Amino acid sequence: GNRVTFSLVADGNIVYDYRETIAPDANGEKMIDDSGFQNFMIDAIDVIRRRGYVDIRIIGESNIYDGYPLVFSFYNEVDIFVRR
Repeated sequence: GNRVTFSLVADGNIVYDYRETIAPDANGEKMIDDSGFQNFMIDAIDVIRRRGYVDIRIIGESNIYDGYPLVFSFYNEVDIFVRR
């Protein structure tokens, strides 16, 4: 019955709204891999390319009151092309 809703906001104007139910696996993790998140990360990486960093805010709420924190980790596979 736990519920979590959140949005990711990068650079103040790049937004991803997660609207599904989070159902953690046996490790207590939930991987998000949909086209909306992928597009969000593509836009965030473009900001990194231009500026060298990006600020990502997580805005949300939950009804989980067991005292444990929600932990968000971002993992990305990035192909880099270097030219001279």
